[in-house]
Amino acid sequence: MPMLSPRAAVELCRLPAPVLTKPDDLASPPKSPLYDSLTTNLPHPVMCYGSFPLFPPETPLFPPARAVLEYLRAFVDRFTLRPHIRCNARVVSVEPLGGPSEGPWKVTLSTGESREFDCVVAATGRYRTPYVPQLLLDGLQARLRAGTAMHAAWYRNPEPYEGKRVLVVGGGPSGSDACAACAEVCERVWWAAAAFATKVQPGSLPNNVLLRGRIASLHDQPDGALVVRWADDTEEVIDVDVVILATGYELTYRFLGPGFLSCTPTADPAFPFEPDAPIAHLYNSPQAIMPLAKHVFPLSTCPDPTFAFVGLTWKLAPLPIVEAQARAAAKVFERSLARKHGSQLPPALDVEEERTALLARHKALAVEGATYAERMWHAIPEEEQFQYRRELLRFANGRVTDDEEREMQWFEKAYADKVVLRQRWREIEKRAEDKRWVQGIGYGEREAALRSWVELMARIVEAPAQVSSNQSDLNAVTP
Repeated sequence: MPMLSPRAAVELCRLPAPVLTKPDDLASPPKSPLYDSLTTNLPHPVMCYGSFPLFPPETPLFPPARAVLEYLRAFVDRFTLRPHIRCNARVVSVEPLGGPSEGPWKVTLSTGESREFDCVVAATGRYRTPYVPQLLLDGLQARLRAGTAMHAAWYRNPEPYEGKRVLVVGGGPSGSDACAACAEVCERVWWAAAAFATKVQPGSLPNNVLLRGRIASLHDQPDGALVVRWADDTEEVIDVDVVILATGYELTYRFLGPGFLSCTPTADPAFPFEPDAPIAHLYNSPQAIMPLAKHVFPLSTCPDPTFAFVGLTWKLAPLPIVEAQARAAAKVFERSLARKHGSQLPPALDVEEERTALLARHKALAVEGATYAERMWHAIPEEEQFQYRRELLRFANGRVTDDEEREMQWFEKAYADKVVLRQRWREIEKRAEDKRWVQGIGYGEREAALRSWVELMARIVEAPAQVSSNQSDLNAVTP
């Protein structure tokens, strides 16, 4: 059997591009990684935009995906964004016309139409192109061709696997949810979750779930069984019907040309720039875009950027961070355009300060190795996300308002309790008590509504645990 190239193998795991025919199609999202049981893994008050109301009163604390969709649709309508949304088209190229990394920018659509823009924001998200480690691609090629191995982007529910034996690879939110759901209907589930292999207490998982660590290699036997060598150098032959690869996604920007963004299979161990070297362009590895000031602005476009990436950061509450990044982009764009039209104001960004910050970040992360530094490059540690948000707000607005500071202090406490909150909320839902808990919560003006949610979360954390299932560890995964 001919071997699949890495690109061809990944193509088997890619999602089709979305096609929308009219603005109303936003009510029915295109194909995406959303599975049927998906809920937020953060309490929704922590996730809200600062410039927009909270989720509706009495919304479940960890709402399903459809509730998040309704929230985003309401945001679109509140700010009259639908007339500005172009449907039934996708961006195929963005070219700088002012130089290798300078605007204006020529944007070409799949329809063949081209337009010029002074500024461009790339906000395409992190969860579009499935990522599968090469060792899994090599070992699962026959199964990928046969459809008995798939990326979790196509997982919807466990019904097709009822009574079967399943291997779930990945210990993140989607891997945890898929494992928990499959455990309820499958004969047996092997869960390769390195992050939990040494943390989950014995006896805390369902009896039909076998927790394992990282996979070192695997291959099929002639009889169809899978030979897996684990990271601890033990080997196991497992007879599985289906492999679900919850192995994450990679960052791809195929609409950006190599003169602006150079693709590389892995991060450069020497980092994309030396302390005093000029920066000509960006590097795009599977998990990072380097070097970006504040995780947003290409240093290759400084001191006056007119291009920004929004939404690359992770391990945090995304919407308020994206909002702060957008405010920062608006400030930088305004100053950059003013300077291009003759303003004597200084650049919005201090390039040397940003270079120094990037070199310091790389030095700190590279202690764990180049691969770790690349994978965690845009990860904001949970306890640092609020400081990152404060820094963005101070940069964009000159200060953090008293209201913003008060809310962030509330959110810090709720975020610290998120694992317990999710476990307790699952228990509440299983006892069919969720509507009673949220009754009367979230009404009034923003501060009063938010305070009622904060008080509810405190009561949930303080309430005695009433575990109704042995799957609590599966449900404790955080972003």
